[in-house]
Amino acid sequence: MDKNYEGATDPIILRNGDCNMSMLKMKKQRSRYMMDMYTTIVEAQWRYTLLIFISGFTLCWLFFGFIWYVIIRIHGDDQSPVGDNEMPIPCLLEVKTFTGAFLFSLETQHTIGYGVRVVTEECPAAVMVLCVQSITGVILQAFMAGVVFAKLTRSKARANTLLFSRKAVVCLRDNKLVLMFKVADLRKSLIVGANVKAQLIRPRRTLEGEELPFNMTKVKVGNDSYSEDLLFIWPVTIVHVIDESSPFYYMDASSMLNQKFELVVYLEGTSESTGTTMQARYSYRNGDVLWGNRFEQTIQYDHRAMHYVINFEKLEKTISIPTPLVSAYDWDNLCRLQNLPGSVPNTPTELHPQQQQLVVFDPGYFKTVNDTTTTTSTTTTTGGCESCRLQDYRGDAVKDNGLSKKLQVVPYKPSAAKEVHIQLGDPNDDDTDDGGVAVSDDETRKLSTTIAME
Repeated sequence: MDKNYEGATDPIILRNGDCNMSMLKMKKQRSRYMMDMYTTIVEAQWRYTLLIFISGFTLCWLFFGFIWYVIIRIHGDDQSPVGDNEMPIPCLLEVKTFTGAFLFSLETQHTIGYGVRVVTEECPAAVMVLCVQSITGVILQAFMAGVVFAKLTRSKARANTLLFSRKAVVCLRDNKLVLMFKVADLRKSLIVGANVKAQLIRPRRTLEGEELPFNMTKVKVGNDSYSEDLLFIWPVTIVHVIDESSPFYYMDASSMLNQKFELVVYLEGTSESTGTTMQARYSYRNGDVLWGNRFEQTIQYDHRAMHYVINFEKLEKTISIPTPLVSAYDWDNLCRLQNLPGSVPNTPTELHPQQQQLVVFDPGYFKTVNDTTTTTSTTTTTGGCESCRLQDYRGDAVKDNGLSKKLQVVPYKPSAAKEVHIQLGDPNDDDTDDGGVAVSDDETRKLSTTIAME
């Protein structure tokens, strides 16, 4: 990876959905922002918007108040009568000072109409200024009202009522490895046309040696039926099937924990209440994925009240379940070898009762073997790095010694049924200490999987 990005630990998408980005050395940044004044004010913080709101009206009143004061000074309306001479008809009645001109400007712009200060027919210039200020006041008031309304109805405010689970999980569903996370809406008003999408951001090196630190890959996600369209009336579990088209296809538990990536998910739709389009964003990094877990159900039925209840306390709760630590690629090869349904994209799997999968993790040791070990029916899995750590389904930390892992399929036939015994390591090696992955100094772990066949 490029040295500029080494040690970067902060996410690209923050927990509130904002992008963790700043801009430097942008030429003519302020002038470009001023050309799009409306969007700039809408996106500004409320204190700046209110400051612009107050300043805009105050400056407009002062500007036209100064013009009215100049008119009365030129016409001589601020002079007192001398002797018995009658004063000529003024341009503005009862306006002789700047304060009076400012009050007349305020009354004119907002059509207050107290009835004391008025424009006469004596000065055509005063009539023209009256028309200009009336039009300017309407434009300014419409602009500021639109800004305030746009800020109050921003989609970001609606997105704050959407909750994403803080963790994503990987487990088996219909004999396929899937990655799942949950999203819930706190409001009763629906999001019309809700759909969910995801992008995987991770570093990549091209064939020419170019470093791409933020390479984006589309990730197919959907509801339990693998559809992007959601009926968003309760907390929904978003599912990504780790199949041949998935960027996680060759990742095992260790690789997913140690490889640097960020899965950015965003939910789009239209608010039923306001009719505005909204988008909520969230991201999951490699440390946010729990391998060998699934979410608890959040919907219950209240028989006394005769309605369904959503328990948001269970939105984050997960259950540890037996899950193979191998990649989806190796799991599919195993299923094909034994004629079991594997990861078929967008296709639910229905297994015969006699072909139901039973995954058992026995205590013991989790063993790796050297590349030179040869065994029939062997599949090499990717992953494994020196001093890396992974989470098994029990939540224990296991240290990988950096040796390449072999998935060795050792068939045996008991008298009662046909079974296949799968283990990581050399089945002929009885040494539990050589090359093993230690859970502690005096304890190792053995991983075995038993699949009951018809």
